[in-house]
Amino acid sequence: MSNLTEYFNRKEQPRTTFKYGDRVFGRTNKVPFIGTVQREIDSLVMIHSDLPVMMEGMISNIVTVKKSDITRLTEME
Repeated sequence: MSNLTEYFNRKEQPRTTFKYGDRVFGRTNKVPFIGTVQREIDSLVMIHSDLPVMMEGMISNIVTVKKSDITRLTEME
């Protein structure tokens, strides 16, 4: 590759569904949460939830879920 522009514009790069800062709603272990997308890796999305969530006996603000388990919030009332 001759320059970095060609490297980052190559077609085999995976396209993301969610961008950093998108507001999302989802459920993990039947517990609903609302949060902000931090990172998307393959089929998983790392979310910083607004309220702490208890997962596997630990309380955490960071939740990692599948893309199919969350929906993007467009308007919150």
